[in-house]
Amino acid sequence: MKSRILRWVTILLLAVAASSACSSRVADYSERFHLRGRLSKPSGEGVPDAEVVFTDTGLDQWKSPNQFVVTRTRDDGSFDVSFDYSWGREERKKMADTIEVEFRKRNTGLATRQFVRSALPREEGALLVEVAITCGNVTD
Repeated sequence: MKSRILRWVTILLLAVAASSACSSRVADYSERFHLRGRLSKPSGEGVPDAEVVFTDTGLDQWKSPNQFVVTRTRDDGSFDVSFDYSWGREERKKMADTIEVEFRKRNTGLATRQFVRSALPREEGALLVEVAITCGNVTD
């Protein structure tokens, strides 16, 4: 009887060990992003009141793509905003590690730029995303 119980306990322990070796842990990440730059017309004039849209295109395993407006351009087309963004993924899961910054006006996309998070410089602890874009076909 003892050997039978010992055998079942051993089988159970091996099964638990095997399943934990195959699973991967979920890691949570958080970064502070600082976006700044200017959106302008070919004439050099700034594009005012355009939405600046942040899109997670390859950070979060479950939410990508996750998109939201972070600010609007000023009268001269400039913008400067900082915000925190959090995401999660399995530690072993390879993701693209990318984000996009898009500019929209009246639900029309004006321009989009993609960035690799790990290639962004840091400034005062935040990932710095600098964007200077000239776009055509803009009507006020």
